[in-house]
Amino acid sequence: MAKKTFLKEAQQTISKPEADEGLDDRRPSPVGRLERQGRRLKGARELPLEKIKPDPNQPRTRFDPAALEELAQSIRKHGVRQPIEVEYIEAEDYFRIVSGERRYRASQIAGQDHIPCIIRDVADRDRLAIQLMENLQREDLSPIDKARGLLEYKQTLGPETQWKAVEELTGISERRRQQFLALLDLPEDIQQEIVALGSDRSTRNAITEKHARALLKLKKHPKQQRELFKRLRAGDESLSGSDAMKLAKQMLDPLESKPEKISFTYHSLPELIEQLKAKLAELEAMKKNS
Repeated sequence: MAKKTFLKEAQQTISKPEADEGLDDRRPSPVGRLERQGRRLKGARELPLEKIKPDPNQPRTRFDPAALEELAQSIRKHGVRQPIEVEYIEAEDYFRIVSGERRYRASQIAGQDHIPCIIRDVADRDRLAIQLMENLQREDLSPIDKARGLLEYKQTLGPETQWKAVEELTGISERRRQQFLALLDLPEDIQQEIVALGSDRSTRNAITEKHARALLKLKKHPKQQRELFKRLRAGDESLSGSDAMKLAKQMLDPLESKPEKISFTYHSLPELIEQLKAKLAELEAMKKNS
């Protein structure tokens, strides 16, 4: 399914707007300015921010402060152009975010009192799937966070869950799932730094998924892997993901070149030993001169 459409179709399949009965006394009526914003916000209701809380199980754990401030400035000027999705938690009388936490946080920064919402009734595993799908498509989210989100989602579904079921629920292909999870083979300290740096290329030293896969190519050679990571992290040069892959290959080729085959012709063991000593001396001399 195309990247741009699978989330929309999955959301339509997984969860539909609920009927109004049972929650009318707790849901503010649509505000006039929502109606004036047109069909884009059709079906949305404006809720007070104080009645909304993030989902503590949201796969995304980091939000870039600069990006949030940029979005907050847009909200001050134009308002929230796309509603967030929430579900009503009756036992505690609040609305929990299903998707759109970034817009919610930016609205808080912008000093807004209300935010347009679409209220849904979503099963736990479907709610997590929607959140995960939304995050997998974000360009400003660390590739490590995406990989960890996939792994945590599988664990949430239970120990008997197969990866095929995760792929079907999230709409992600087996190949893409394998690409994400492979990134968790990177050293833990490098993973933590990638998460801290994020993946938004507006920050020169941020690291994208393709950069991380370039690092992964050097996993058998820690020294070279850290050398490449240092170059990516420094941000002194603009290395695209493709550039990083080429550089990783250049670093890898001499390390994995096939050893030279050496053959000897001899008629006795002493003769073989003399030839081996002579070859060894030749190799030592080459090493000193290199």
